[in-house]
Amino acid sequence: VILTDGYPAVVENLEYNIHATAAAGKQVLRARASVLQWENPWSPDDHDVVLATDVCYHPPSFPALAAALDALLPCKYGAVLINEVRSEETWNGLARELEHAGLRVEERA
Repeated sequence: VILTDGYPAVVENLEYNIHATAAAGKQVLRARASVLQWENPWSPDDHDVVLATDVCYHPPSFPALAAALDALLPCKYGAVLINEVRSEETWNGLARELEHAGLRVEERA
């Protein structure tokens, strides 16, 4: 599991949570945290799925998000975006941007 964010301070908090979970005796399966800038994405060598939560709210960032997802795919199971739809216009704009990047949007619930 690679936990990412674009802000180093958030990544530091993710690292803290990983270590705190392990220190509490909870099982942590190969988790690490890393900065991921959508404008300059990297792709791990081996990953099964991309899971993104609450990333679809700022329309000017949609092209960079689509490019980052394109860089992270293909992977075994694809990508899952979980996000509250704050407005249909915003969500439809993201769907158009993903499709423009050659990514297929299968379901919008």
